[in-house]
This record gives sequence, structure tokens and C-alpha cells, in this order.
Amino acid sequence: MIKKVYIAITVILLVLMYACSVDEQLSSMDDIAETDSNYQNGYDAGYEKGYEDGINQMNDSEYDSGYQDGYSAGVEESLKENENTEKDKEASSEEYIEDILGTRKKPAGISDVITVEIDNSFSKGIFTITLKEIMSGEEAWNFVYSCNKFNDEPDGWYYLLANFEVVFTQDLSNDDSPLELDDFDFDLSTSDFSVSSSKGATIGDYELDLTLYEGASGSGWVVFRVPEDELYPYAVFRDNIWFRLNEDE
Repeated sequence: MIKKVYIAITVILLVLMYACSVDEQLSSMDDIAETDSNYQNGYDAGYEKGYEDGINQMNDSEYDSGYQDGYSAGVEESLKENENTEKDKEASSEEYIEDILGTRKKPAGISDVITVEIDNSFSKGIFTITLKEIMSGEEAWNFVYSCNKFNDEPDGWYYLLANFEVVFTQDLSNDDSPLELDDFDFDLSTSDFSVSSSKGATIGDYELDLTLYEGASGSGWVVFRVPEDELYPYAVFRDNIWFRLNEDE
């Protein structure tokens, strides 16, 4: 009889121990599930917040861990998108610049009318500038010499003259300020885009030297000394407006 009672008690104890073990396993699984869920929620929230401004703090360790990872991922993707956006803007700007007549990549030629807006301590307004004519070689030297016999004879270079017309279309200064420009506003660029500042020769009243009030226009010649092996030079007006100085280009 006692033996049977002992066996029964043993069986009951084994059943209770098994039940406790199952409960512990289930509890552990619940904790793991809760941890994963908590981490994922933290990651998602952290990603969203990190993407927006990356400013927040959380207390729960698992949530905070997910938040920080999500935050980092959100910031990284935001930076990538910003980088791509900047690249798109640069490409768009490059295409825009290439399409503007009068830039280095699309220089103006003879008869092209370029509109320029000016705003400095001397003038404020809008004017147009047009390359009207080009003279070079023997013809240019004969003209330069006829203007001043003390001008240098070409030696390893040649004279090139460019005639520009300017129209002061609109004065925006509110005090009737004139537009002033002369041949010193121009530089020479070779075909490899090496720009130099130099006055080619003195030609007296033929030189470009203008003082224009609104509605007035004028023209004049700019003299360049071009290396003898340079076939495709450019005139650069005030560092910004480019003109081809070769009629064949």
C-alpha cells in the first residue's frame, strides 16, 4: 500500500515539474517574440524619425537599440538621396549652361545678340552686345599701322580686330547713370581656354570706348595679339561672355 502511494506521489511530482518546464519555455518564447517585436517597432520608428531629423531619445533598451539602427539607416538613405539630388541638379545646371549662347561651352558668333544685365557701383541696367565684324592677318596689320605707325609689327603672332556694337536698352539705376565700357573689358582666350589680358595696339578713335545713356548705342574695335599657330581664339567680355573670333567655326 505504501509503495503504491509513493509511486503516485512521484508521478504527480514529475507531472508538476514538466508543467513548470513548459511554462518556462513558453514564457521564454514570449519574451523572445516581445523582444523581436519591440526591436522592429523601434527600428521602424527610428528609421522614420532618423530620416526626418534624427532627434529623439528612448528608454527601453530593445526599443532604443532598434531605434538607433533605424535612425542610422534612415540618415544614410537620406544622405544618399540628397547626394543624388545634388548630382541631378549639377547635371541639369550643366545642360542649362551648355545651352546658353555666349558661354564658354556655347560661344556667340558674328551677329549673335547677347543680352547682359549689369549691377555694380557704376551702372545698373540691361544692355546688348553683338560681335559685328572680324579683321585679321595682313588686312588687320595694315589697318593697325595706318592708325599708329608706332604699333609693333607682328612677330610670332598676328593682329586680330573685333568690332562690337553695344546698345544700352534699360537703365535701372534710378539716377540716370550711364553705361561705360572699353576695350580693356575684353580678354583673349586661346583654343585651350588659356585666358590672357593684354592690349593689342593703339588705334585711336577706332577703339571701343563708350559712355552710353539709356537708349543710346555705339560700337568700336578691340585689338588682340594672337599666337601665329592659334586658329580658334575667343574674346571674353568681363570674364563671362564668350565670342568666337573665327568665321569658319
